[in-house]
Formats: sequence, structure tokens, C-alpha cells
Amino acid sequence: MNTQKSSAKSSMIKGGSTEEETKEQTPLIPDMKIDTSIFRDHIKQKYKGMISAIDPGNTDSKVLIIDSALYDVLRHLLTKDEIGVSKIQALKEDIKVDAKYVIFLTPPSVQNVTKMASIIKGNGDKSFYVCFVPRRTFACKEALQVQGIFSAISNFYDFNFDLIPLDYDILSLEIPDASRQLYLDLDTTTLVLVAESIQRLQLVFGRIDTIVGKGYSSKIIVDMLKNLENESKIKPDDSVRGEIDCCVILDRNIDFVTPMLTQFTYAGYMDEVWGIKQNNIINLEKKFFPIMSVQRPDKDQDIITHKLQNDKIFKEIRDCHNFVVGGILDEKLTELKSIHDEVAATTTGREKSLKEMREKYEKERKLREKELDKVATHVEIRKYIDELMAKPSHYRRIKTEQCIVDGLAKPQETLDFVETQIAKQAPLARTLRLLCLQSLVESGIKQVALDAMKREIIQAYGFEHILTLSNLEKAGLLRRDGEKKVWDTLNKQLKLINPEINDLKDPNDASFAYDGYCPITVRLVEQLFKKDGWNTIKGALESLGGLTVYDEKKGNQFSNPQNKNVILVYLIGGITYGEIAAFRYLAKKYNKEILIATTGIITGDRLITSFFERFNK
Repeated sequence: MNTQKSSAKSSMIKGGSTEEETKEQTPLIPDMKIDTSIFRDHIKQKYKGMISAIDPGNTDSKVLIIDSALYDVLRHLLTKDEIGVSKIQALKEDIKVDAKYVIFLTPPSVQNVTKMASIIKGNGDKSFYVCFVPRRTFACKEALQVQGIFSAISNFYDFNFDLIPLDYDILSLEIPDASRQLYLDLDTTTLVLVAESIQRLQLVFGRIDTIVGKGYSSKIIVDMLKNLENESKIKPDDSVRGEIDCCVILDRNIDFVTPMLTQFTYAGYMDEVWGIKQNNIINLEKKFFPIMSVQRPDKDQDIITHKLQNDKIFKEIRDCHNFVVGGILDEKLTELKSIHDEVAATTTGREKSLKEMREKYEKERKLREKELDKVATHVEIRKYIDELMAKPSHYRRIKTEQCIVDGLAKPQETLDFVETQIAKQAPLARTLRLLCLQSLVESGIKQVALDAMKREIIQAYGFEHILTLSNLEKAGLLRRDGEKKVWDTLNKQLKLINPEINDLKDPNDASFAYDGYCPITVRLVEQLFKKDGWNTIKGALESLGGLTVYDEKKGNQFSNPQNKNVILVYLIGGITYGEIAAFRYLAKKYNKEILIATTGIITGDRLITSFFERFNK
């Protein structure tokens, strides 16, 4: 490895966790050329440097007031001791603070500036520091001056978390509203952060020789990368081959269809129902999970917090299709029971040495305390998922989704079902997902029918959603009829629908993650692993819209399965757990190492909700 890359890595690793700690945090890690843990260590070092600069060596004098969304990110990266303050409080108005130094950690929103103003004015004898993530905006500066608190702040910091390692193969900028910023607000700040993150990857792992992309954002990022390289004093060493062979940059708006569909992987469905937080936890209502309630008897809490970070069982089943998870868990229980019976039988024998007794006791203890409880936990979660999926309304929804993408649904039948959901006051995001799916696949909805749907939504859910519907139209998720239908071309060239998945436990196609539908993003990456690359799908690329970044000479060099190429797939606007499972499947099938980078993990509900209009209260 060249000296420059080594020094870049060492500067990121300095002050980080040991190799033993890293392995303990992330079990079941495959052999990967790219070690994402160095990003965690780099962020820790940056954060500690910023916090320690305020009254060095003294943590008792500091309180951290943090936006709730950022708290999950921070807790994913650091322990409570590493956060370096005496107290952590949620950012809300009229907080009384008893520490000398007050540090705000917040996104640059005007609403949060208003909350900060109430705290600063109510605690005038303190020293205030404001850290904007990722950076202060002009609107925030104006808001600080309007609120009259600009001069009361001792110092400002811009803190970019950069790429946060969520797993051994997932890096995220954790920008939850990236799609709204890009496709509604037309704010290119996200693209700057993406370009800067790719540039840093190149400084650490070497130059990426091949960059391909689809969508307007991908072309902008490629141009930004060229400008960043020209302006940078530190450049990747061209004399040594980089560790990442190819970067594939994809816009979310070339494939809005996928997040509108229900995910069928275990992790994907868990995220749809409960939302997997950045620090890999889910919050479950205790009343629905009696076994877990017994395991964690906290009478004062109605919510059970289940950690997935070091859950070995979860890592084994998270990318499996929902329908096979139950069978896998049953096999695990049978296996564990047989071990238990074996231990019990041998310990009752007449001839037992002290050493044998100790070994069997240790085996039994580990079995009971770890794996058995975790398997039982997932059996209970799986049972709850089965009950949800068995509901007639859920079955009808899945059937409608599949008929839409298969081209078998009559538009009026879909609209009738949407109308039924509106009448039942189903969650608005779920209802709008179906309406947007119909619009995306059919290239629009007839104006009369769309106007009727809008009226019903506004009457049922409130007049504020006039703006929500307008936002969805501006972002391209909801359209009036009139454009040429391109779905049939995409389906034919990319083979998006695969009704013949041979075995869900050992599938033969990436479409298992969506029960027979393969995401467009996944098919585009898979096509690069075939002999002629993207040259054979030019019609589909044109139908997707946006610009194409592709060098025909370089684009087909990844088809040899003997070469374990490292491919960076960067999803701008978010990625689903279903897509992640499909990419991991491709990595195994084609003998590649796929590193996933994104602006955040999304579901259809979170994507739709991001376009809801925010009102200052």
C-alpha cells in the first residue's frame, strides 16, 4: 500500500477502538478489503476534539443539548462516557441548565434556532456553543440575528459526521430528508456532501478508476469530484491501484417505485413496522410481546427496546425472505434443544469428572443466557409479523402492489382500493404510497380521477395536505396522465418481474427481496457484472430519464467472476433494507465485494412523510 494512503488511514484510525473491540461489535463480518470501522474511529476523533476544546479536561461543566434525530446517530457511534459531557438533554424550548457550558448539536433549521433562543434567553449566565450538522446555513444565520442571540454565542462549529458505518458494508451520511432537499427544494447541499465523501474515500483507499452513474445528480457529483480534485492539495496516488474498482452513483428518482412497495425481507419488514434506528434498536410495545416482557421486567416502561447491534441470530436472518424466517428459527430452536438435552443427559451419568462438569455447565450457561433467549425473541417478533401479514387489508394491499408492477391491475380497481383506505382513515403515508406507485408505473393518473382522489384525501386528512399533494407532484412521485408509459420497456429490458423464484431459502435471483420484483437500482448494478455491461440496456437507460455517466470501454470489465472486484454503490436519496439484501445477494452470486453508501436508510412511509409540509407551531 502506498505511503499516502497509509497515512490517511492512520490519521483516521488514531484514537479509535482496538481490533478486538471492533470484531466484538460487528460479529459475522465477511472477509472484506474495505474496513468501514475506520470511519467510526475518525468521527470519534473529530467529535472528541471539538468537545474537549471547550474547557479541556473537565466534563462536569458541560451539558449537551441535542436534536433527537442526531442523538440516535451519536449513540450509534459513541458510548455515553465518550460523549464527554455531564448531561445530555433533548432540544426543546424553556430548558433550565445547571452547567457552565452549554453545547447545542443540531441540524441547521430555523425551528431549532427558535428553540435555542428560548434556552439562551432563559439561561443568560452560561457560555453557549452551537454546532451545526453538517454546516451553518445563511437562513440559520439570519434566524440567529432575528432572535437576537447571535452575539450571545461564544463560538460556532460546523460538524460533518461524514459517512457513518451502519454495518460492515453500509456507510450512510444520515440525511433523512435528502430526497425532499434534492427533488422538491432543489437544494444541492446534499450533492456537495456526497462528492466530498467520495473524495475522502479516494484519499484513503486510492483513486477509483471507473465511475458510472444514472440520473442528473450523478452527473453533477462527477463534475464536483473533478473540481474537488483540481482544488485539493492532497491527491490520490496514481502510481498505485486503488482498492475500490468502480463507483456506481444512482439517483433515487430513477427508481421511486421500489420504496413504494412492501419489503419482504425480515429486516425490511421490521423497518416498515417499527423503524430500525441508527444505533440498531427497535422499540416494541410490551403488551404485544409477553415473552420478551418476562425477560425484561420493567413495570414502569410500556416499550421494550431491543438491540440488534450484536444480535447474531438477527444477522443470520435479516436478509432472508419473511416466509422462510419461521422455518430457520424453528431449526435453531430444535438444534439448541438437542444441545440442551445432550448436556442434561451426560450430566446425570454416573461417571463425571470435575472438568466435564465445568465444561457442560459453561456450555449450558452460554446457551441459556445468549442464543436461546435471542431465538425466542425473534420467534415472538416473527409471530407478530405473521399476524400483521394475515390481515385481509394487508393481503389486499400486497396483491394490489403486485398487480400494479406486473401490469395486471386495472387503474380503476387500484383507485377504488385507495378510496377504501381513505374511508377507513388508514395512515396517510401508506395510502399515498399506493397512489404514487400507480402513478409511477402508469406514467400518471387521469386528471379527473386524480383530482377526485385529492379531494377525498384533503377532506379525510386535513387541508394542510393540499401542500403535501403539491409537493409530491413537484418531486415527480405523483403525476397527471399524459406522459408516454415506459414501465413495459423497463420491465422487458431489465427483467424486473421474476415469477419463478425457485427457492426462497436459497433464491436464484435478487427479486426474492420484493417477492418477485427486482429493484431497478439492483438490476442496473447487476448488469455491470455481465459481458456487455450497460451497452445492452440503452433503451431502459433512456426510459429512466436523467443523464447517464458511462464509459463503454471501462463499463464491461467487471464481468469476470474470478476477479473479486470492489464495487462502491452510492444511492442518492436513500436505500431500503430490501435493496441492501438484494445487493448482498449479488455480491455472493457474482463474487464481488459491494460496499453500499447512501444518504440514509428509508422506507416508503419515511420517504412520503418527508414531503409533508412542516408548519411552525
